[in-house]
Parts: sequence; structure tokens; C-alpha cells
Amino acid sequence: MDNTGIIAFLRGQKMDAPVDFISRGIEAFGYRVEDFMTGKVRFRDIIHPDDADRVYLELTENALEGASEIKQVYRIRTKRGQIKVVEERTAIMRDENGKIICYQGILEDITDRQ
Repeated sequence: MDNTGIIAFLRGQKMDAPVDFISRGIEAFGYRVEDFMTGKVRFRDIIHPDDADRVYLELTENALEGASEIKQVYRIRTKRGQIKVVEERTAIMRDENGKIICYQGILEDITDRQ
């Protein structure tokens, strides 16, 4: 997975909590895995400010409506300040009672397709 250009992630139910897992593909954007794992960098930190509210609102609304997955396209900022367009596909994992337990997904850089 590390050499595919796809970034896998797993994060808990709290949106701003550190991730439980992120693949080394994140290093292509200049970030370190450890920074995400410790909470030094959070997903919201790298989402373009003009997209961040929309991205979190769409995820929250879909989760509350009972969706099991969501696909979003948005911009992120690399550590060097470049803007990249990514497609995120996220599975909303739930327990037997329907309570969200985590978000599992992938990010793919689709900048060259735009």
C-alpha cells in the first residue's frame, strides 16, 4: 500500500482525535506518520480552509443519517504549502446497535485528473 499513492487510515468516532492508523503514503504530502498518530497533525489541519467545514458537515450528516460509506473530493495542503486534490472514500463502521465505532478509509491524490 505504501507505494501505490493511496493513503489508508483508521480513526475513532471523534473527528479531531488522533488517527489510530495512517499508512506511510501520507509522507508523499510531506507529513510524518508519527505526527498523525500523536495528534500533532490532524486531518482537519491539512484540509484546505475553504473545504474543511463542508467536508466535516457532509461526513457528520451522512453518519447521522445512517450511511455506511461516503465519498468526498476536496483540497489538502501539503507540508510545503502546495494544494492537492484528493478523493476520500470512507466506510463508517458501526457496532450491532448502529453506534459509530470508527471511520476506515482511503485517500487518493487525484490532482492530475482535474
